[in-house]
Amino acid sequence: MLNLIHLSDDSGRSVSVRVLGRAQPGILTGHDVLDAEIVVTTGENLGATFPVTLLPEDLEDWEETLARLEAGEPARWLDSGRTPSVEFTSLTTGALLVSVRDGPATGATVTVRLTPLPPTWTADQRSRLTGVCGAYPQRWSRPHPARTSGGMAVRRRNRRRPAEPGPLPGGYGPNFFHRPSEMTSTAPSTTLTAVCSSMA
Repeated sequence: MLNLIHLSDDSGRSVSVRVLGRAQPGILTGHDVLDAEIVVTTGENLGATFPVTLLPEDLEDWEETLARLEAGEPARWLDSGRTPSVEFTSLTTGALLVSVRDGPATGATVTVRLTPLPPTWTADQRSRLTGVCGAYPQRWSRPHPARTSGGMAVRRRNRRRPAEPGPLPGGYGPNFFHRPSEMTSTAPSTTLTAVCSSMA
């Protein structure tokens, strides 16, 4: 288990995103999907856990979310509507307000106020992101340092598309499907019929 995100303060409040592993390690189509959970702790006995699945683009979006937070802007992560979303708001007091909204399932919202975090907290989260990407390298894309322009993160995707399979020996493509043409005879071959009769 790796923490993609871990934010905590001295009062025992914390917000974490724990990566549990690949959703389907042996299935190629599920190779890049990560099982994870958002864990919010507001005290010794109070907390909430939200299961999520993370796609490669979610990791890219987290990189861009960090860029917005470094610029002092409010930001939302996982806002596709597919999973619970996480909202971040920096307060004038230096505290960070984090809200987890479970719109797709329960509709519940959990908000925690974290007392002033150390100045390096975004750098710490980038380091965690690098660790997750090293443990679970993505096939189609991977997070990258976001470019910023005027304080706004600029999305830059560098997706590696799977190579199209080449033709098989003899000139047949792997997706080739033969359809009889008008010139194709549907009558049984007399030669084949004779051979089959002699084998009976």
